[in-house]
Parts: sequence; C-alpha cells; structure tokens
Amino acid sequence: MDRAADPVAAVTALAGLGVTRVLTSGGSSTVGAGLASGVLPRLVEVAGDVQVMAGGGVQLGDVPALVAAGVDAVHLSAKRARAVRASSSRSGTTVSLGTEASTDSWFETDHDLVRAARHALDQA
Repeated sequence: MDRAADPVAAVTALAGLGVTRVLTSGGSSTVGAGLASGVLPRLVEVAGDVQVMAGGGVQLGDVPALVAAGVDAVHLSAKRARAVRASSSRSGTTVSLGTEASTDSWFETDHDLVRAARHALDQA
C-alpha cells in the first residue's frame, strides 16, 4: 500500500477486499516522514473499519504524534545487534550474517526499548 500511487485511495479500497489491518508508514520511508507529509493522518481518517498500524522506522519520539494522529497500533522492531568478535569465534573465522563482515552477529529484542515504548504509549 505504501508504494501505491495514491495511498489514500488504496486504503479506502482495503475494507472491500476483506482486509482488517494495514501496516503503513504513510507512503513514506519512515512514519516520521508519513506524519510530516500529512499522509499517515489522512489514511487514519479515511480507513473506516480497517485498523491502521503505523510502522517503518518508528522511534520512541514518534509515539505521541502517532497516537495523536489516531493510529490503532504501533509496530517497531525494538531490536539491538549482538555480536561475537572474530577472535572469539570458532577457529577465528567469521560468517557474515548481513551485518559487519568482521563479526558474526544477530538481532535480539531490546527489553528496555519495549518497556520504554509501552510507557510512551501509556503516556500519550
């Protein structure tokens, strides 16, 4: 939907297609940009029975504005990278997992960020 030529028209068509929720940044690369452009609030306004879940580069500071815009839900990755340095990995070799070539790394949930996001939602 975010790549539609007219995201507002696209969201109005979703209920007729049986869609009950849409994950959107407001037609932008981040929700912050979708808010600033006015598209995300407009999507909320015309969505009808379709729940609007804001997602895409969500930062804690975006939460109050997202709530004020009327979104039904907020999606953020709430992750942090964890890495094992090459010197501590098996036989000194590394396997790039899509991040720095010098590390074996993975993502895990950042519990502090989740708590902070929940608090931001409660305060908004």
